[in-house]
Amino acid sequence: MCCFMLIGAAPLHVELPSVEIKLEGTAPSPAEKYKILLKAEGSLTSPMPSGSTDEGYVLSIKGSGTEKLPVLSFESPGVHTYTISQIKGSNSQCSYDETVYTMKVYVTNNENGPGLVSEIVLTVPGMDGKPEHIIFVNKYPTVPDDPDDPDGPQTGDSSHLWLYICLGAVSLTALVTLFLTKRRKSEQ
Repeated sequence: MCCFMLIGAAPLHVELPSVEIKLEGTAPSPAEKYKILLKAEGSLTSPMPSGSTDEGYVLSIKGSGTEKLPVLSFESPGVHTYTISQIKGSNSQCSYDETVYTMKVYVTNNENGPGLVSEIVLTVPGMDGKPEHIIFVNKYPTVPDDPDDPDGPQTGDSSHLWLYICLGAVSLTALVTLFLTKRRKSEQ
């Protein structure tokens, strides 16, 4: 079998899947910044996005949300293996998702004409089937709204109870005095 490589052919630009961060429990405020690591495995010839270091490419997602991984450019056929994982953050209250996704990018010659075509396959070691999305679920403890409310619930009554007690006592004293004075006058 003979393979031909087109010299000067345009590279194949492959859109990578999106990464989603989901949060369970009471999320911190302000929102935490989560870091996702895209790393080439096994081969030094697998292309990486611009901004990558020797450790890989880091994608940042603030709070819960979805961000796209950058586009990769391939110039020749091959199988390129990458891992996608979350870098553990510093919040001691958070249980960070430790799932490691394996992403294989199959780059082949186009059977229907010139150029290259690609297929992306995601897997998670130890998981049956192929995941459809890259999702990391970080878990925080659930905090009640007001756990320590020493004043009790507000009932909507904002009146001054002691003022009414004093007014009632003064009124009662005035009535008793009036009654006694009227009784003495009627006895005379």
